[in-house]
Amino acid sequence: LLCLAAAAAAGLASPVEPAGLQVPALFLPGAAPSGETARYFSWNASGFVEALPLGLRFHTSSTDHITFLLLDPDGRVKPEGIEPMEGGFTLLDGLSTDLARGHVPAFHGLIYRNVYSGIDFVVRFDGQQMKSEYRVSAGASPERIRFRYLGADAAALDERGNLEVRGVSGGLSDSAPEIYQQAGSVRKSVAGRVSRNRDGSVGFELGPYDASLPLVIDPALTYTS
Repeated sequence: LLCLAAAAAAGLASPVEPAGLQVPALFLPGAAPSGETARYFSWNASGFVEALPLGLRFHTSSTDHITFLLLDPDGRVKPEGIEPMEGGFTLLDGLSTDLARGHVPAFHGLIYRNVYSGIDFVVRFDGQQMKSEYRVSAGASPERIRFRYLGADAAALDERGNLEVRGVSGGLSDSAPEIYQQAGSVRKSVAGRVSRNRDGSVGFELGPYDASLPLVIDPALTYTS
């Protein structure tokens, strides 16, 4: 569960400037204001996020950001829009974006397919709340999942197993994931936790589970400025 817990884009040149209107929590395609290689972006009252080819960039101020980066993928990976907003999204004159004055598709979520063999990474909006999950197909290897936070001054596991990531102007708190398997109408919880590797990357340690069934890993991440 990724939760944008604060208005982190204060002072940031935004793709939309609605002058008092609350922008729906959606992903829009195209280059974000920072340029670079962003494929989608989202900006609203809750914060500003760019979707990169292999992760997400959370802006903690007009000049600082923390990047969540998936490591060692299988082949080339890119985000794809899912759960399209009915009717799309219309951008009006005067907006600071290349998409100004256009009617563009908008999506409630993104999927990174087969980041690792048989494993998809999904982010989506539920109202104003951003959520994430790893969808592990039957027989796939969740130990392949590795990621890193760039732009952080410090990252450490606390006594409760939460990963606290601090940047110059804000940070992230990555708490114990909800892990489960679904067999028909029965949902079974699986023990697990966030773990740090010797090289500083982050992954998950799982307890026993049925490898013949799909597995969902749903970590909880709070983002603050």
